[in-house]
Amino acid sequence: MSNRSSRKSGSGTTNTAPQRPSADKARPANGATTTKPAAKPAAGSNGKIVVTPARPAAKTPPGTGSRARGSQPMAKPKAGFRLRPLDIGLIALVVIAVGALVWAVLTNDGQGSASDPRVRLASRGQVTAPAIGQAAPDIVNLPATDGTNYTLSQFKGKVVLLELMAPWCPHCQADTTLMNEVYDAYKDKNVQILAVNATPFGRNYENQDESLITADDQKWFHDNFGVKFPVLFDKDVKAADDYGVTSFPTLYVIDADGNIAAKPDDPVSKEGISKALDDSLAKAGGTGQNAQPVAALSTSK
Repeated sequence: MSNRSSRKSGSGTTNTAPQRPSADKARPANGATTTKPAAKPAAGSNGKIVVTPARPAAKTPPGTGSRARGSQPMAKPKAGFRLRPLDIGLIALVVIAVGALVWAVLTNDGQGSASDPRVRLASRGQVTAPAIGQAAPDIVNLPATDGTNYTLSQFKGKVVLLELMAPWCPHCQADTTLMNEVYDAYKDKNVQILAVNATPFGRNYENQDESLITADDQKWFHDNFGVKFPVLFDKDVKAADDYGVTSFPTLYVIDADGNIAAKPDDPVSKEGISKALDDSLAKAGGTGQNAQPVAALSTSK
């Protein structure tokens, strides 16, 4: 039987288009079977069906894999923060370097050094005051407001009233009237009164000024409050350490033998000071008029 069929129409006989061979396989003349690419049918201008070869698949760029269009690569999970041994070593070196720098600043000769009395007194811890009957720590060659240098031991043979004070201290300022009255009452009884600064701060410390004390601060105190006895300047504030000063003013009575005789109670009173002085004078022999001081060690500035 023929594989073609015909039919009649008003215009004549129309041949039916031959059956399209399979797009997957075509048998060549030698009988072998080969695979052909799929074809896309399209209508030609003459009514015939034209077979268009399928386009080859686009090649995927190397290294991109078979990722779908528009998809993003998967982010790698972030590792947690960890200090490596090297990091720890670097941090330790930085800490040591900073510590060395701070130490260098504190140990130089400038303000804030280890020799700075503000630093020393702030870090000295608990202090011990000399006991009654103990030899009074000497105060050596300190300049005073009268232009003379004084040493405490030069007054051995006299009774000494020692005031350890601060020019910024309101109590010390207020007590100058009382201290001047004691001076007037005992100046002819072989009694010597001395004031020594026991603070590292100047006269404006109450106004948040932590500048180091100077001789001018002591002179300001002497002149401004009309002090009648020598006011000594202790640059190193050594007397504050030696006498265990923790408050201002601190008073000591030193007998004619150079020993601690009394420490008048705080608050300071004229009666308390007078009693301590009279007791020391009586021990020295009456009013102490016969007591003779050691040869003066004072020197003019």
